[in-house]
Amino acid sequence: MYLASSQSVLEEIYALKDNWDSYGGIPVLDNVIQQTTELMCLVAKEFNDILYAIAPVPDGGLFLEWRAGIPLWHTKLQVRVSPNGQLAYLRIRTIDGKREVEECSNVSVKDIQAELDCLKQAGD
Repeated sequence: MYLASSQSVLEEIYALKDNWDSYGGIPVLDNVIQQTTELMCLVAKEFNDILYAIAPVPDGGLFLEWRAGIPLWHTKLQVRVSPNGQLAYLRIRTIDGKREVEECSNVSVKDIQAELDCLKQAGD
C-alpha cells in the first residue's frame, strides 16, 4: 500500500457516518485522522511497503497493521490510535515455530518507529 493509496483509504474512513458498521460505530474522530496522517507521513518512506491494513474502530479510533517476514507474515505490528489520541501496539512474532506476543499502551511515535525498524529487519 503506497502513501497515496493510504491517504485515499483514510479519506474513505473519514467519510464514514454514524452506525457505519451497523452496530452503532461512531465515525473516526478528526484528531485520530490527523494523528494517523502525521504518523503515516513520518514512517511512510521506510515502512509503507509493509503496511498491510488501515481500518476504523467502532469507538472512533483507527487500527493500522504492518507485516513482514517469510513464511507469510511471520511478524506483525498492530497499532491502535484511540479516540483520546493515545497510541498502543501489539507485536506478534513467530520465531522457530514459537509465537511471541508483546502489547504496550500509551506509547510514542518514536516507540512505533522503533518497532517498525525491528519489523522491517525481520522481513529482510
